[in-house]
Amino acid sequence: MWVYPRPQFWFEQLVVNGYQDHPWREQFRVSRDTFEHICGLVGPELVFGYETKIRNRPIVLEKRVAVALWRLATGNSYRTVGLTFGISRCTAMNVKDEFCTALLRRANDFMKFLKTEATTRQTIQEFQDIRRFPQVVGALDGSHIPIRPLKEDSNEYVNRKSFHSIVLQGVAGANGKFLHVSTGYGGSIAMLACYE
Repeated sequence: MWVYPRPQFWFEQLVVNGYQDHPWREQFRVSRDTFEHICGLVGPELVFGYETKIRNRPIVLEKRVAVALWRLATGNSYRTVGLTFGISRCTAMNVKDEFCTALLRRANDFMKFLKTEATTRQTIQEFQDIRRFPQVVGALDGSHIPIRPLKEDSNEYVNRKSFHSIVLQGVAGANGKFLHVSTGYGGSIAMLACYE
């Protein structure tokens, strides 16, 4: 036996067929409609790229997106994510990595930084209308996402508040949509936005 059988019930039955929008949002940090939009966005990249398989059968797109979002939303270990979705630890890691690579390839479809003088002036005016703060083109903020300590280079992930984390930094426009996101650096690194 080269594959350990794992229960497949949770995602296939409870999530796909039974979860309403509120529990869905609570578990995956996105609405069900947004989840379906993400599937449509990364689907072409995941279908034509490397496909993670169990017993030579591909894992369906929706489950792969759910595994990746679950890992990113909860920070659970790959072992826990694998047990939750009925896949191996290694498969959970591969699925998340494939998803992030696909999402990065499609970033220009949903994140656009200001490129023309006209859009820059419009954005400045939108921020001015909201808070009367002049010459703003983006709101920058960051957050530490807690993680479990790693076996190697653990100290690089200890932040100024003395817990292990990775750094997330984002820039949003006046409408609240992200213009740029950067994440994955160890918590000990202080990030500062740098745009060309």
